[in-house]
Order: sequence, then structure tokens, then C-alpha cells
Amino acid sequence: MTKFGKLMSVVLTVLIASATVVGISYALKRCCVAVEEKINLEEVKGPVVGGDRDEHGCIGSAGYSWCENKQKCLRSWEEECFFSTEDGIKYAFSEKYKKNTDEVKLDIIKETANHAFGGVKFGEGPTGGMFLAVKFNGIWNLVYDGNGSADCEKLIEEFQFPRDMLTNFCD
Repeated sequence: MTKFGKLMSVVLTVLIASATVVGISYALKRCCVAVEEKINLEEVKGPVVGGDRDEHGCIGSAGYSWCENKQKCLRSWEEECFFSTEDGIKYAFSEKYKKNTDEVKLDIIKETANHAFGGVKFGEGPTGGMFLAVKFNGIWNLVYDGNGSADCEKLIEEFQFPRDMLTNFCD
């Protein structure tokens, strides 16, 4: 075989191989498109990460929640929602009793970084009650409010209230 014949043989082999690859590629592409049309890709892939925005646009799966006080989405372990203990506890009362925070009057008697004890009343009325609040993940939660008896054992064991904060309350 001549050099020209060998060259033509190589070129022909390359052309046939290329045509084969293109044909296989086209066949696979058509096959996959047909399969994709039969499969609901949302079911296969699952929900889109970050696709769980709430009504304020906060992404719960990323740890964000709406802070009404600051009017923005935030992560409670990075930034507190409230500017002060008083603001946080007033907000907890306003949520529980469906009152405006301006109506909640607090007298914080004792406070630590995560516990607060004091008195509360609504509006300008002469009577009120006591409250105990605990901060969880940067948010103040009421664990007791009123004038009745409290589960002092639970306050100490479950909520780890300092005993001196409960003096005259749990005696």
C-alpha cells in the first residue's frame, strides 16, 4: 500500500469513528430527553435549597427568621432580635396576651444574661402580677406570669433559675 493509500485509510477510519461518536452522542441525548420528560425532576432532585422562604423572605433552612422588632431576617445565634431585655420580655407578653407593647409595663427586679424576674401590669391599672422569663436562642420566653403558685422545682431544674432570683417567690 502506498503512503497515500495509508493516509486515506487513516482519514477514513477517523471519519467513521467521528460519525459513530456523533451518532451515539445524538442517540444518548434523545434517550435522556425522553427519560427526563417521563420523570418529574422535582421529585428526583427534591426541593431547591433556599426555596423555603417565609412571607417575609426569610430562609428557615438557613436559620433565618423574621425579627419584627428590627424589621429584618436574622439568625438568633448571631444577632439578638431585641435591643434590650425589657423589649424582649414586653414582646413576649404582647404576643401571649395580644396587646400592644406600649401597654405592657415591666419592673425588672433581678436579671442575669438568660433569666429575668419582675412585675408586670397592662396599661395604667393598679394591679399586676409577677413574671419569670428565660432567654432561649436569643429570644425571651415567659415561663411564669401571674399571682398564683409556680412549679419551683421545674424553674430550678429545667430552666436553671438561680435560687437567689427565686427568694421570696419559691420559699
